Amino acid sequence: MSGRSRCAVVPVVAAFAALVAAAPAWAHPRAATVAIDYRVTVHSVPGVEASVLDGDRSLRLRTHGPVTVLGDLNEPMLRFDGGIFVNLSSPTAQAERLVRQPSQGWKQLAHGTSYAWHEHRLSPPPWRSGRYGAVARWSVPLVVGGRRRAIGGAFVRVARPRWWLWLALPLTVVVAAVAWLSRRPQRGHLVAVAAFFVAAAAAVVAQTALLLRDSPSGRLSWIGLGVGIAVAVAAIALVVVGRGVARAYTAGGLGAGVAAWTLSWIGVFFHGAVIAALPGNAVRACCVAALAAGLVAVAGSLTVHE
Repeated sequence: MSGRSRCAVVPVVAAFAALVAAAPAWAHPRAATVAIDYRVTVHSVPGVEASVLDGDRSLRLRTHGPVTVLGDLNEPMLRFDGGIFVNLSSPTAQAERLVRQPSQGWKQLAHGTSYAWHEHRLSPPPWRSGRYGAVARWSVPLVVGGRRRAIGGAFVRVARPRWWLWLALPLTVVVAAVAWLSRRPQRGHLVAVAAFFVAAAAAVVAQTALLLRDSPSGRLSWIGLGVGIAVAVAAIALVVVGRGVARAYTAGGLGAGVAAWTLSWIGVFFHGAVIAALPGNAVRACCVAALAAGLVAVAGSLTVHE
């Protein structure tokens, strides 16, 4: 590959690697929470379906009749009755930022029978270090059909994983790959391309699993999911259509982007409850595979010569 050709390839690869690394910002328009130290259980009541949106400490209610949510002072805060209405004079609604300008009366927030809002009563209290399992309880009072009710549940603390073991895995793989490539540099092209494909596939699986559970409104983030998949498909296509040494350099540059992308999910290695549609260890394994394979792709491309 001539020096001029290499100079033409490097900016393209760098730009696309930056795009891949920026994909999480598109996928998560807010500060994404991928893992926490506890799970929240929920017990509903007749006529009300309650669910907690993990990581956002939001509560979602779906009602089958008139329901009033009470605040900290037992004042009416929200009303589900032909729509969702907020009490403009409720101190709790003001604290939850459901009301911008305190006033009198009720204001409609949404149509339908389902609504989600940030609920401070879902904030776990402090507990003793080393204590796991159900450590505290929470409740939100309601009025359902004229009767006082309450939905609630427990905060269940989950043990943290051995982060050093999970992070040692990609380091071991990269060191082994570099040692192997030092003896067989002619295989660098094949290693770079194959490792990039593994990294891209693992990253897409991890992002999809995370996005299926990361939505403050309780709905799937289709935009974020679509952007992530589109970027991955475009990156794979760029490697597939490449030829010769340029293909290896492209795979290595994009592998670096995938590795940087994966680091945005590093919280899964430090907290026990991963907020994803797959089990926590499965998501961690995908992150390890994406990080290790991305770095191996970089190592493979550095051994390729004209």
